[in-house]
Amino acid sequence: MDNIFETEEFYNQNKKHNKRRSARKQEGKGLRIFLIILICILSLLIVLVTVAKVVGVLDFGTEVPDNIKTSTYQPIVREDGTIAERKQENYNFLVVGQDLRANLTDVMMIINYDVTDGNMTLMQLPRDTLVVLDAYACMNCKVPVTTAEGRNGSCNTCGGSVKTLCTGYRRKLNSVYHQYYSSLNSDNNEENVRFGMEGLALTFAQSLNINIDYYAHMDLAGFRAIVDTIGGVDMYVPYDMHYEDPYQDLYIHLYQGQQNLNGEKAEQFVRFRSGYIRADISRQDAQKLFMVAFLQNFKEKITVTKAVPIASTMLKYVTHSVPVSDLDYYAKTLLSMDFSNVTMLSAPFSETGGDLVLHRHALRDIINAHYNLYDTDIPDSQFDTERIFTVVNDSYINSKYLTEEEFEGEHSAEDIKENGLEIY
Repeated sequence: MDNIFETEEFYNQNKKHNKRRSARKQEGKGLRIFLIILICILSLLIVLVTVAKVVGVLDFGTEVPDNIKTSTYQPIVREDGTIAERKQENYNFLVVGQDLRANLTDVMMIINYDVTDGNMTLMQLPRDTLVVLDAYACMNCKVPVTTAEGRNGSCNTCGGSVKTLCTGYRRKLNSVYHQYYSSLNSDNNEENVRFGMEGLALTFAQSLNINIDYYAHMDLAGFRAIVDTIGGVDMYVPYDMHYEDPYQDLYIHLYQGQQNLNGEKAEQFVRFRSGYIRADISRQDAQKLFMVAFLQNFKEKITVTKAVPIASTMLKYVTHSVPVSDLDYYAKTLLSMDFSNVTMLSAPFSETGGDLVLHRHALRDIINAHYNLYDTDIPDSQFDTERIFTVVNDSYINSKYLTEEEFEGEHSAEDIKENGLEIY
C-alpha cells in the first residue's frame, strides 16, 4: 500500500472550492499552534529515546516506574465512599514551548499516554485562556505549594511559612509559568525554569484534579535544527504555496509534489494558511498531518548512530522531569507504539474579547475520557473547585464558562488520513 503522505489523490479527494481567503498578518499564531507538534515529538520521543541511548540504556528494560503519584489534589471518591484507585501504566505529561523573547508559554499541551492500550491523546490549552490565579510557594523548600497550604500559611513538607505570589489575579494562561519563574529569582536559570514548570503543573493538577506525572519545557528556537537533525520530513506538498510578509520576515515558497522538507521548508508548510477555505482550521489539520508524517519519518530514520547528534541538539532546548531510571521504559514503549493511535484535540472555549473562556462541562468530559487516571469519574464537585477558569461575578463570562455546548474538536490521525484537507 502506498504511503498515505505520498499520494496526490489523498490531497485532492476533498477539493471542493475555488475560493481563496485573503492573507492575514497573524502568521505568528500559526507557528505557535504548530509547535504543539514539536513539543509532542520532542518530549515523548526524541528526549526519551535519544537521551536513553546517550546515557547508555541500549538494552531497554521493562520495569514500570514506581515514582508516580497515587492520589490527585482532591482524592476521587467512589459512590460507595471508597477512594478510587489509579490505573496501571497510564501517565500524563505537561509539555510547553516558550519563546525566549518573552517569558511566556505560548504552547501548552497535556499529553496522556496509555501504555496498556497503546493510545496517546494530545490536548492543546490555548495561550489566551482566561485564568484567575492564586499562587503560593515555600521558599525554604523552593517549591510551589497548593492553595490550601497557601491559605493556611504553612508548608506541609517543612512546616515553614508560605509566600503569597498573587491572589485573584486575572491573566492569560500563558503568563502563569512566568509568575512562578520570576518569583524564584535564582542565579541558576534552570532552577527558575523548573520552578515555573512546577507551578504551571500544579495549576493544572489542582484545577482539573488530575495527576501531572512529568513535564517537559522547550525553547522553541530550535525548530529548524530539530527537523534538519533527523534528516528532514518526507511529505507530499499538495499544491504550490506562496506567501510573503516582510513584517514578520515570513517568506513561503513551496512547490507541489513529493519532497523532503528540511527545517526551513517544514516551517513554511506548517505556517501556510492563505489558500485554505477554512483558514486556521485547515491549517491545523495540515499541521496534524505533518505531525503524523514526522513521527513515521522519525521511527524509520532513528538509529543508534543518529541518536547522539539528535540528543545533542534536543538537549540544548529541553528541560524535563523524567527520571533517568525511567527513560528506558518510556523509550521502549514509545518505539513500539502505533502512531495511528494518536488523538488530537483542543480544549473547548468561547472567545470573549481578548480572552478565551474554557467550557467547564465539555472540558470535564474530556478530562474524564482521556486524562483521569483513576477508575471513577471526577465529579463536578471536584472539578475546578477554585473556579480559576472564570470570573464568577461577571455574568457574561460565567455564562460562557457554564455553557453546555457540545464539543466537536476531537480528531484522530485516521480521521485526517481519511478526510484529507479542504483546499481551494
